[in-house]
Formats: sequence, C-alpha cells, structure tokens
Amino acid sequence: MADDPDPIQPTSELPTTAMGGGTPALPRSELPRSEQATVPISQQPTIGLEPGATVPTHLAPTQGTMSTVAMHLGITPGTADRNVPEIIGGYRRLRLLGTGGMAQVYEAEHTTLSRKVALKLLKPTIADSADFSLRFLRESHAMAQVSHPNVVAIYDAGEANGQMYMALELVTGGDLHRLLKRRGRLTVDDALGFMIGCTKGLDAIHQAGLVHRDIKPANIFLDKDGTPKMGDLGLARAADGEDRMTMTGNSWGTPSYMSPEQVKGVADLDIRGDIYSLGATLYTLLIGVEPYVGETSYVITHKVLTEPPPDPRIHDQTIPPQIAAIIVKAMAKDRTRRYQTPRELLEDLERVRGGQRLLHTAATAAPVPASTVAAPRSSQAEVAAAVLAGAKPTTGKSAGRGVGLDPLVFKVIAAVAVAGILWLVWRSMQGSNLGGPQMADSGKPSWAVLDGIDEHGRFAETIAGGQNLRLRWCAPGTFTMGSPLDEAGRQAWENPHIATLTNGFWMLSTEVTQGLYEALMAENPSSNQGPTLPVEGVSLDEAQAFCSKLASLGLTGARLPSEREWEFACRAGSNGAFAPVPTPNDQGWMAPPELVQLWRTSAPDEAEDAAIRWIAQHVGDGNLGIKPVAGLAPNRFGLFDLHGNVLEWCSDSWDGQSPYPETPTAAPNDGDLTIVRGGCWFYPPERCRAANRQGLPASATLNYVGFRVVVPGTSAAK
Repeated sequence: MADDPDPIQPTSELPTTAMGGGTPALPRSELPRSEQATVPISQQPTIGLEPGATVPTHLAPTQGTMSTVAMHLGITPGTADRNVPEIIGGYRRLRLLGTGGMAQVYEAEHTTLSRKVALKLLKPTIADSADFSLRFLRESHAMAQVSHPNVVAIYDAGEANGQMYMALELVTGGDLHRLLKRRGRLTVDDALGFMIGCTKGLDAIHQAGLVHRDIKPANIFLDKDGTPKMGDLGLARAADGEDRMTMTGNSWGTPSYMSPEQVKGVADLDIRGDIYSLGATLYTLLIGVEPYVGETSYVITHKVLTEPPPDPRIHDQTIPPQIAAIIVKAMAKDRTRRYQTPRELLEDLERVRGGQRLLHTAATAAPVPASTVAAPRSSQAEVAAAVLAGAKPTTGKSAGRGVGLDPLVFKVIAAVAVAGILWLVWRSMQGSNLGGPQMADSGKPSWAVLDGIDEHGRFAETIAGGQNLRLRWCAPGTFTMGSPLDEAGRQAWENPHIATLTNGFWMLSTEVTQGLYEALMAENPSSNQGPTLPVEGVSLDEAQAFCSKLASLGLTGARLPSEREWEFACRAGSNGAFAPVPTPNDQGWMAPPELVQLWRTSAPDEAEDAAIRWIAQHVGDGNLGIKPVAGLAPNRFGLFDLHGNVLEWCSDSWDGQSPYPETPTAAPNDGDLTIVRGGCWFYPPERCRAANRQGLPASATLNYVGFRVVVPGTSAAK
C-alpha cells in the first residue's frame, strides 16, 4: 500500500451500535404516495462529503465517466431528463451522475443546508408500476432503519410534484469492485480491515430486522478515508419475509455471491445468506476472482449448488489457514453450518487479525508445535484441526500477507495442513457422509499443492498456466472391459474381457479447457472459442505436446490415457452402458428442477429449453455444440463429461476393426488409427457409451475431438 500515491486505508475501528433497529417495515398499504409525503428518516449527523474535500486521485471518476456515487445504485451514464424540475423536495440538481433502468441519480445540494447529496429519482416512465414504486419506497424505508458508519446513509425521501426521490450520502471513494480492478487482489491485512467494517455494517442491518440479499464488492463503497460502507439496499427486505418482491424487480441477486438457498428461491431467506455473500466477497478480495465462475448463469448457479466451498490457498498458499477456515464456514452449503449471526463472523475476523484462536470453527485442538511437521499421516488430521483452531506462532511479526505470522511458520503450517484442511473443514460444515468408491491411498503426489478426500474419493490439485487443475485418483484394479452381447448399440469389436490395471493413476477431472491450453501453448486451435470450453481441433501430436509441456512444468509423467485407463475411469465401478449418473431420469443428470424454473423465470432469453440444453452435450439431443466443462454432475470418481462434449484422444493404436484382445496397445504405427473415446455433443446416446470405440488418423483436427490428461500414480495392485 505504501507504493500507492493515494492509498485507501480500510477503517474498521468504528462504533458498532446501530440505531432504529426495532422498527418494522411499513406494509404496502401504508406506504405514502401523497404529493409531498416523506418517509421518516433517522436523525443522524451528516457523514457526507465535507466542503472542499477531494476524491483520491486513483479512484476519482474522469470526465465523461460515471461517478462511483451512482454505481452503488446500479446505474450507468446517461442523459439528464429535461422534464425533471431543477428543485425537487428542497434539493437543487447540480449534475447527472448516472442513469439506469429504474432511476436517475444526480449530485444535488440542499437549498437550505447547502449539503451535497446523491439525489436518486425514480423514472417517471415506471412510476406507475406498483413493483418498481414499492421497491423504491422499500429501499428508502430500509435504509432509514439503519444508522451506522459502515452503511450508506439516507437523509430524506419522499415525493414532490409527482417525482419520487431519495437523498443519500454522497460517497466519493469508489467501491471494492473498482479497487480490485485497479490494484488486483488485496493483501490479507487490507481485506480483513474491509471485511471487519462490512461485517459491522451487516450486523447493523441484521439488528434492524433486514436481509440485504445483494452483497458483493460492487455494493461495498469506500468513503474518502477508506471506510467501507454497505450500500444498495434495493433488494433488502424484512427478515419476516412479508414484503417480498417479485422477479420483475430483478431481485434475485448476483449469481456468484448468492447462497444456495437464494439460488433455489426459498421463501425464508435470512441473514445467513448475507453471511455467505460476505464469505464469497472475502474470497474475491484475497484471490482477485469470484469463488465460482462460468460463462453463463447456468454454470455459476450449478457450481453454487454442487461444488464445495473453495479454499483460497489453492491459488495462494501464504493465505493463513484460519482465514481459509472462515471462508469455508461462511460459505457452507447448509446454512445451519455457517456463522449464525454477523457478530459470530466478526469475532473470528477480529481474532484472526489479532493472532488469536478462532471461536466459531469446528476445530478446537490445542496449538501444534513445529516438531509435528514429520508426524505420520495418521496424525495429520489432528494437526490440521489445530491449525484451523488458531495455533499461535512463536513470532508475532507480520510479513507480506501473513497477518502476524512469520513466513517460515507458514511453510511449516502448509507442510502439515494443506493436504487435508479443506476436506476436514468442509465435511464438518456439511455434516455429509463419505461416499463414492473406496480407493487405495496413493499418498500426496509431489506435484500437488493440495490434496484431500471428498464424496468421490481422493483428489489432488496443482496450478499450471495460472489455472487450478484438479485430478482424481483411480486406484489399480480389475474390471470387465467392453460391452455385453445384449447391450444396445454395441459393435463387434467391443468383446467383453477382464482387464487389469496394475498401477493407479491420476486423471484430470475435466477435458483440457481452451483457457488452459492457450495458457501453456500460446495458441487456441478451437473453432468455437471460450476459456471454459474444452479445447478441440487438436491432432494427436498436439495433444501429446501439451502433455509434455505440462510435465515440464512439474506434473511429472503427464500423458494421454490408455484406452484401458479411460474406460476404467469412465465406468467408475459400473458395468452398465453408462456410468451411474448419466441416465435422463436421474436427478443428478439434469440441472435441479428448481434451477430450471428459476432460469426460465428470471432469464428467459438464456433459458429457453433449459433442461434440454443442459443435457444435450451427453445425449445428442440437438445440434447445440460443445458446452463449458463440468456443467453436469460427475461420475462416482468425480470425473466430468466422459459421456459427451468432445471425443477424447487415447494413446492406443487400432486398425479400425480388430476386436479385443487383438487391439494393440503400443503407440500408433504408420497407417494405424488412434483410439478416441467418450462420444461428443452431436452423437446419439449409443455412441456415447462407456465401451464405444472409434479410430481416427493421428493427424485429424476435428471440432469435436479434444483430450484429457493422466499422471502415473505410485500405488500398485495388491
């Protein structure tokens, strides 16, 4: 921060007392709509811009751009409405800050007090809409109930000459979204400071009996001194739910920060959903990207519902494990496993900043000495639990992103805890039982930055090209390869036979994405481009060159799978035509019904035939093209898209007609074909079966052929 010419310092050591917390929301029938009606406003001292104050240079809006005062209202630059009176409710309009679908915002000045405000005006064109008028009035009433230095203040609201308005605090320091765009991810100290202030603001909102429902970096604003302020209460409602808005008000929040229950559209949203959003915001501040990303709202909301809370240390191992524990707890899928109130979250945030033991995580073990680094694997769960509980280091000096911990201590912690900490925390938060296949333990591979166990078995993660890669452990074993004689769609060369894998292997959980391929190879041969789509249009040589590049970056032994390995991984213990998940009537196969309905209601332009589009990549139900990887539930091993999306290169040669066991397993010879497996986006179901085989020339570059990577393991079959 010292290198920045105009540093923004987080200010969180502010009074936490909230006023006006017990006032209930006005029923719709009692909201004023008279010519000069006003909503009662808290009589708080002015917290606005002092005369002559300047905006920090690095965040000041340039000429012709939208002011950050308007951004928290969800508006964009626009043209002033010439029909709007110069003076409205005692405020003189000075200049337009921005406009949006619902409102225009002006910088204005009170004609008597000379106080500058942000004057928000409901557009006359929608004033007759009951939904928009109610939302506007409800926002003003909600803001009036909360008086706190970490919440944007409202000074006045009402209706004058047919024009509904709100006079808000003029906040001039930008917002956290813009700060991230300018500086990149924040240091641990800065992120903690901002989050402590935000949590105090959320506690005030909670004490007022409200739920915010749209917390994200763009709705957290910074005063000129860096004080974070919660803003944009346009989606807020009373915790009792009596004043719920319809989807017409676009009131379903922002997918990347929505809790699972908000995604599902449950009726009884409460403060724990806001706590989830704060956890997601803290993750974004530390890593610089949102916890769940995707090209469409479908992909993001599916991840929110199905993927475990992300551990930020996958991207940065210097982030203290206590902070990772806070994020994982705040973002638990089951809200009963989260922090139950903002005060609980605040206590842990303040304690981790002070180097103290966390109070509200599941781990409560005693501090662990450095000598436990060499402890056997059987004791590492206890070690990780102690780290989560706040094992206090012997040195208190802060270094870099360390929040009071010496870098050497972080290396010690990482050595013993990073392998199991995510699983320990997530399992304790979710209360889930370990499911999936029982796999032989391969040990943590040398290339892994994180490994653990979830309901699908063991996983290990590494980083390549700036992207996180998750690989799944496939233990050695014996299985029936090929198809039975009565399997629909089978071919003559699929003779069933017993196949044995003498060594286990790690398989990339998804097909290689275009983003990963381009990051390593500096090119993207795909016809249909997108960073989360599988790479396609690659020849066998190009796929193998990618594997070699990956191996040179530390993923030792990276290569294409053999045909035997591929089918073993695809089947995941099943002898059927498809792995256990992919049957069209299986709820794990399609998007959850409530999601389909939500998409169709809230985003009809994206969601036409949502259920069909979601499964088309696997069942060939329409010529819709490739889809982002991991869009559907994985198989029992935790592997995605093995029954569709793109065909996948294997390492085996084939003459195109010989059945098992005559199929050679060596590298292709001149004139041989190379095996591709898995079906693709336009294949019918019978060509997406686990046993389906196809051969292509090694030089083929087709827009439906990609690949995934395997890495040899260390465990052998007993």
